[in-house]
Order: sequence, then structure tokens, then C-alpha cells
Amino acid sequence: MTDENMTSSNAKSIVLLLSSILFSTLLGGPSHAVSSPVTNEEGVYQFLVTHENVISHDTAFIYVSNGLEEKISISIQTTECYKCKLIFLGSVNVRELVEVQADTSWPITMEISLKDEPPNNATVCSLTHHFKQNGNYTWYINSKKSTDTFDCKLVTMNNPPDAFIPIYVTLGIFAGMALFCILVKQLLKSTATHRFLNYFGMERVVSSDLGTPANPVSEADSNSIQRPSRDKPKRLKSLDAFRGFSLVIMIFVNYGNGGYKAFFGHSTWNGLTVADLVFPWFIWIMGVSITMSFYALLRHGVSRREMMYKIVRRSIILFGLGIIIDGGIDFSTFRVPGVLQRIAISYLVVATVHLFSVKHKVEEYRITRAVYRELRDLLDYWHEWIIMLSFLALHVCLTFLLPVPGCPTGYLGPGGPLVGENGSLENCTGGAANYIDKVILTYNHIYPRGTPRRIYKTTVPHDPEGILGTLTSIFMTFLGLQAGKIFHLFSFARDRIIRFLIWCVLTGVIAGGLCGFSKEEGIIPVNKNLWSVSFILTTASMAFFLLAIFYYLIDVHHLWTGVPFYFVGMNSIAVYCGSEVLGDYFPFCWKPVYNTHAELLAMNVIGTGLWVVISYYMYTINFFVKV
Repeated sequence: MTDENMTSSNAKSIVLLLSSILFSTLLGGPSHAVSSPVTNEEGVYQFLVTHENVISHDTAFIYVSNGLEEKISISIQTTECYKCKLIFLGSVNVRELVEVQADTSWPITMEISLKDEPPNNATVCSLTHHFKQNGNYTWYINSKKSTDTFDCKLVTMNNPPDAFIPIYVTLGIFAGMALFCILVKQLLKSTATHRFLNYFGMERVVSSDLGTPANPVSEADSNSIQRPSRDKPKRLKSLDAFRGFSLVIMIFVNYGNGGYKAFFGHSTWNGLTVADLVFPWFIWIMGVSITMSFYALLRHGVSRREMMYKIVRRSIILFGLGIIIDGGIDFSTFRVPGVLQRIAISYLVVATVHLFSVKHKVEEYRITRAVYRELRDLLDYWHEWIIMLSFLALHVCLTFLLPVPGCPTGYLGPGGPLVGENGSLENCTGGAANYIDKVILTYNHIYPRGTPRRIYKTTVPHDPEGILGTLTSIFMTFLGLQAGKIFHLFSFARDRIIRFLIWCVLTGVIAGGLCGFSKEEGIIPVNKNLWSVSFILTTASMAFFLLAIFYYLIDVHHLWTGVPFYFVGMNSIAVYCGSEVLGDYFPFCWKPVYNTHAELLAMNVIGTGLWVVISYYMYTINFFVKV
């Protein structure tokens, strides 16, 4: 990595901070005064947002006008709640106008009925609409004079602003910074620029800043100083950049994702969002790194016994760090599962299995035929595949065959009082996965909340890093290990990229077949909470594709240096642990003033950008944290 690239990255980070503050100031601010919303006896539901003076993001205002000669009732539900019952919201008296505040993250279904609460009501009208943020709507309910039917009309009272403007501004700023850095880099390389700077006596200063040595050296000397020796393979910058890319997104999501929970937040239950991708990618990349580190150790003559010691030691350290970060200080509610804990277990299993079968020299492979030679990354490791497919089979059998008291066998849904007949699935959140955590860890030692709680009204805790999902995360790590074998066994970039794309298509098609190429249907839906088989195959497909792109751009054609993600990827453990520990403190976070998307996005981008700057600084002082 040249000093020129590091200087460009530093400039990017500074511009990032200033620009984020700027658009937060321009786009932030109060937008609406609020009257009391309609509530039910239990309080305000998730689709109602109550504020005293200021309305925040993701809120629309629907005024229901009752023009009938009798009282009507309102029931409501978001379409994100799959096959859920409508929730009775409240009643509207004759000739009364009331205000409902609805969440604009997903489309909303509203129903107007006579009498009181469902099911003993007569539906007057209903609608399903995706309301816009800060939009004002009036829903007129009247009866037609000539008939016994009802006239229900939704009128938009204002022109609500686009809620995605902060994202457009952010992307524009990033694109502008990238173009500026490319332009500056090209200008500094040009002969005319050097002549111009030399005319003003600035050649020495600029050259010094760019890392040019004071005394010129020959090309042979330069190569001997800067390039690695032939017996030491070149480090894959694309892999570090991919790791850093995943970690940057993970930090942004953990810091609040700008409040865009519909696609930057984790899925409520089934489905796939940006937030759901990064953790499995990180585990997959770890699998690739296992291959690289093993071959490096074998090349330096490290015995397999010493390698086993390193594997156990690293797993214990990772698990311990996870316990420190996620566990808490109250032993009665001490959380055992977690991100680093799952990484540790997946690494321990896959690295141990691979240790007993890894081949360092080409002579160790049975290359008797050309066709066989093209498949040696699979056929010479057939026993690994048997072990790993056994983990996958165990996950499927436990998921679909383990009896769960009070719940249907093989249930994969979110549970809660809004699904099933008469609340029959209320305590069935996660099916077998949740039941195993309950029996082994008890609810006191798993994640106390869960993504379905807000939408499905679940009261049962569910840990997305639970025990059963670890089986599929092990297989996800193994798929990454397969990508690492491709790097080791095939020397030409074309062969590597073709194999990555084949794996991309293969895993993607299998995943699509399992989930029926849909969000909610299929045998095994894509589900991050359960780490379902279709989920890990879908994310693995994307990982194979992205690594092929990163490898092509960075290591093959050198069209991109991987900056700024490369710096983060070189210090991933330090950056992740630091972001988790310091994420609630200034300057990484502060209490929002206006609580708008613009302010939240600016805060989260700044917090994430600071870790890019920190990783760059650690890179410049040659400080790397490894376990």
C-alpha cells in the first residue's frame, strides 16, 4: 500500500465527517406537531408513534373522518406481519375526526367496521397502502344516499418529501469524494503536474509526502525493498478489502442504520436485508482465511500439533472476548451466545477438521487424470464433505423432527398472539431452535429480546446466535474454506473466478429451490433468526460473487486498491471490539436533537467513518491486533 493511497483515504474520511454534518444541518429539523393518537386499552401499538412536540422519522398521519350515523371501529396491521390478525385500535364516534399515526416502513392494512371489536363486527371498508413519511392523509367514511353501501375515500392532503433524500445525498457525497481522489491521483502522476510543482520549488515537498525516498534507487533495489520474496506468496488484498467492507456495513447497522429499518435493519422474521448479510459474510471470509493461514504455517515448518494448539487458543480468546462484550455483569442473566462466540465455535470445528486433511504440496494430491485434476479441491477432501454435510443434516433433522411441547413439529415461524388459531402459536417462536436454547441455556442466558417482538408482539425471547444455528454457521465457514482451496490449488485468475461464479450459481439455485424463490413460502424460507439452510446458501452465493468481483478489480487488474475497506479488514478484531465497546459514547454516538433520518444517518455515518480513520491510523503505525 503506497503512502499516496493512504493520504487519499485520510482525505476521504475528513471530507466524510464534514459532509455528514452539513447534510444533517440542511435536512434535519422538526416537521409536524402532533395531537393525541388513537390507542387501545393496552397502549400505543408499534405502528403508532407518540411525541410531545416533534415527530421523528417513518411516521404518517391518517385522519379518519366518520360521516356515518353510528360509531365505527378501526383495526390495523402492517403487511410485514405475515398472516397476522388485525389489531383493534379504537373507536370513532359519530361525526368525529381522529388522528392515527402509522409507521411508514412497510405498507399498512386498515379496516373500518361497525359495532365494536372483531370478530363480532361488520366490515365497512378496508385498504392496504404504503404511506409516505410525514404525509397527511384523510380517510372519509360516508354512506351513499341512494344505496346501502359505503363510500370510503383516501385523500392525500400534502406532498410528503422523499424519505430517501438523505441516502441520495450521502451516496452523492461518497461518489464526489471518490471522483475527487481519482482526479487528484491522476494529476499527481502526470508529468505536467510535476513540472508545475517543480517550477514553484515544491517538487521535494510533494515527493516526500508521497513517500518517494530522498536518494533515488535503481529499479532492482526498489523491487528488493518493496516486494516480497518469491517464496512468500503475495497477500490477497481483495480478501482484506471484502472483510473490511463487511465490517463497515456491520458497524453502520449496529450503530442504528440511519433509522431505515425496512432494508438496513434486520429482517423481522423471514426475508433478507442488508443487515442480514454481513455476519454470514464475515464467517465465510474466516473460512477462506483458514486455508491461507494453514498453508503459511506448513510452509514455515510448523507441526500439526502446534497448529492445533493455535486453533484452540484462538477459539478460546474469541469466545472469551464475546462473553466480555455480550455477557454483562449480572450472572443471573448472563448471555452465553453471541457473535464472537459463534465465530469461535465455527472456527474451532472447521479448522480442526481441515487440520487432519490439509495437503501442502501438490505431490500429495492424486492427479492422475486431467478431469480429476480439475476437481481435486472436492474429491481429495471428500471426507471433509461427509462431516460437514452431517452437521447440515443434523440441523435439518432437529428443526423438522424434534418435538416441541405445545407447538407443531417443524414449526419455523415467529409465533406470538397474532398468528395461529386462538393464540395457539403464542409461545412457539423459532420452533426447535428456541426450544433447544430454552432447555440447555434457559431464557435467562440468551438474548432477552428479538426482531419479531415489535411486529408480532412476541413475549418469548429468541437468540439469533443460538445453539442450533451454529450447525449451519459451521457449514457456512466450510464453504469459505472451499473458496480458500480454490486460491491454493488453481494459479490462474481466470480459473479461480470461473469457479467462484460456479459456486455462486450452484448455492444460489439450491437456496432458491428451498425457499421457493419467495420470502414467505417454500420448504425452508430464508431466515437469519434461525440461520436456516436457505439463508446460509443465499449469503454464501453472494459472498462467492463479491469475492470474484473484489479479486478481479483489486488483485488481478489493479483497478482499485481496496481503500478504505482494506485498512478495516487488516484490523478487523480491534475495530469490531472497539466499535462494540465504544459505540454508545461520543463522538461515535450522541442523543439526537431532531430524530430525523438525516440526523440519524449523519450520526451513524460519522460513527462508522471514525472507525475507518482509526483503522487507517493503526495501519500507518503498523499496529495490528491478532488472536
